[in-house]
Amino acid sequence: MPMPMPGLPQSLALVLLLAVSTAQTPTFRELPNLAGATAAVHDPSRARTWFSMPGSPARLFEWDGTTMRVRAGELDSLSRVLALGFEAATGRIQALAFDLQARLVRGTHDGCRWNWQQTSQFLSPTSYDPVAYDSVRGRFVIYQFHLNSASRVVEFDGTNLVTTVVPNLPWRNGPAFAFDPAGA
Repeated sequence: MPMPMPGLPQSLALVLLLAVSTAQTPTFRELPNLAGATAAVHDPSRARTWFSMPGSPARLFEWDGTTMRVRAGELDSLSRVLALGFEAATGRIQALAFDLQARLVRGTHDGCRWNWQQTSQFLSPTSYDPVAYDSVRGRFVIYQFHLNSASRVVEFDGTNLVTTVVPNLPWRNGPAFAFDPAGA
């Protein structure tokens, strides 16, 4: 007895299911040791991932999927980058960092060079609060966690600071978070 052929909708669903399951399979590649990296960002317009490492000066590395290279001299005025984010609307990389004089600065990379501007000093250079860049609203979001007190979220657009107290959040050891542009 011949096998019945699946209908077009069933066949299409099976192909889509296979395509989705294949697309969701993560691929991992081992990179050179970047122990101590403080920020990373993927730049889809240039097919690169950038990593920053603290120091005097800080250093910037670029991974193209095959080769890791140093972007020499790009962070010579900085000691530590807190966050890197990609802004799809402009194709620019945004950064929040401390310069060599421990001043908080905001930077924008236009594909060729960095432009750094000093901002209000609302973070301490000894702070290790996690920071993410909200590319939809153009803001840095900082989760400030404090032992034995309320945690808070600080949003910074480069000029204005907005603080929200986050009630009943327990203290976290080494927290980290990221912005999801698809879900905002």
